[in-house]
Amino acid sequence: MKRKKKGQLEIGFNWIYILIAGAVILMFFVGIVIKQKVVSEQKLSAEVLRSIEGIFTGAGLSEKTTGPVDIPELTMRFVCDDETGYSDYSVEGSGVRAETPWQPIFSPTKIKTKKLLTWTLEWKFPFQVSNYLFLSSPEIKYYIFSDEYLLPNLFNFEYNVITYDQVKYTDEEQIRLVFFGDLLNNGVLPFDHVLRDVPDEKVTAVLFRGEGVVFYEKQDDSFVQLGEEVPLIPSTMDENANLYAAIFSTDPDAYACNLKKGLKRLEILSKIYGKRIKAIQDDYFLIDSLSACAFMIDEDLFYGASLSLEDIAQRCQEDITNCVNIKGTADEIEGISSNFIANTACPVIY
Repeated sequence: MKRKKKGQLEIGFNWIYILIAGAVILMFFVGIVIKQKVVSEQKLSAEVLRSIEGIFTGAGLSEKTTGPVDIPELTMRFVCDDETGYSDYSVEGSGVRAETPWQPIFSPTKIKTKKLLTWTLEWKFPFQVSNYLFLSSPEIKYYIFSDEYLLPNLFNFEYNVITYDQVKYTDEEQIRLVFFGDLLNNGVLPFDHVLRDVPDEKVTAVLFRGEGVVFYEKQDDSFVQLGEEVPLIPSTMDENANLYAAIFSTDPDAYACNLKKGLKRLEILSKIYGKRIKAIQDDYFLIDSLSACAFMIDEDLFYGASLSLEDIAQRCQEDITNCVNIKGTADEIEGISSNFIANTACPVIY
């Protein structure tokens, strides 16, 4: 009897050992599968980022270009920290990222899509400073409360919107409202409006007021201001790239951070062109002191304006709120340059 019980216990323990060993083996293989899945996803993310990096670089070198970019369906995140200046884009959850220390990229902080939409637009002040890259997707809808500021046709938008009744929701990933002058109804949604039931993180707004830009997020039935008002930096072109940059950005911190990349280029170029005009005039006086080109331009005036623009760019980088009433200096440089190149025998300054 005792021997029989002992045999039964041994059989029971054997089954327990088998179950434990089976579980360990199963966990081992499950771990391998999970690890392979993670590695595969990271590899795919890295490949996608490499492809996108080339596209972004090419787009950034060309002005006024638009185009869709097909990618595997994923969620991309875009970061630009105004405090540190650090910026990158990444595939959410992959840990794989690509840094963007120089290129101004204006986009929502998150884009979930299988088709990126790109648009480049140059910022001139008064010379070409930088090509801005704007990003969106077909799943992001823009409602523009104006008939002046239109987006390229590949973007999903309505313009000349007048009332909230014209704003619809058809399961888009994001809704962006673009106001000019004042928030409609002080930013309070009508009591029966469809946007009240849309998750807050899916609805944002931006307001252009005078020479400033204000960003908003939705909280229940109204829009609440995000951060401080940011100056709208002007342009010497009819299309102000900085205005469109605010339309595509959903975060004031990232907007200011990317603006500062352009301002850094403005600082460097102002210094270069100031030295260029001095070198041009010195050469003409050396070769032919009676040359019209030698007297066509006031070196001190242009060089002084260039230094002023360089100083403005530096101050704006330190604090973006310093970027007010700065267009006069750019207009002065443009006027001097236009007079100089009116004589076709003289070299261009920029």
